[in-house]
Amino acid sequence: MAGTTLMETLTPITQYGVIPQELFDIRLQFVNAALVVDLIPRLVETIKPESVDSESEQLLVDMGARKIQPSPDFLRLTFSYVDSFFYCGPDETPDLFTRTLDRDEGPVFGDQTTAYPLLKVENSRWAKDMIGPLEHFRIVGPFLSLDILGYEPEGEWKIEGR
Repeated sequence: MAGTTLMETLTPITQYGVIPQELFDIRLQFVNAALVVDLIPRLVETIKPESVDSESEQLLVDMGARKIQPSPDFLRLTFSYVDSFFYCGPDETPDLFTRTLDRDEGPVFGDQTTAYPLLKVENSRWAKDMIGPLEHFRIVGPFLSLDILGYEPEGEWKIEGR
């Protein structure tokens, strides 16, 4: 159908395994011209009573507070070719440059309270005018989002950081 514009959709990427929690952090680096992205889930632990040092901490424990820290296990994505990428802080939207859906528009899995952190933007308006088999990926972190236009990444879970 000529003139028909397909609606963008955000599809969770789970081919490397489901990311079990919201992200705690994202680490970016360039290695041999590849963009390497480490997606570090948060790890939520119960606070042990013997580790409480004050009455105020004990009050928090009694209210059900838990310790949130980075997981030692993380998903490493390696993008062998990136045409462009766009970083957005918490008060920005990628729409100005990438013309895509808002970061919070993605699906929510299980007991997570925020959008699933690793997404493919199907029918991306940003990618449609590019030459080649480029795809649009979105990573949603706690205080940022990262949109990547490139080839499908390789992915590998690093257990205990190895």
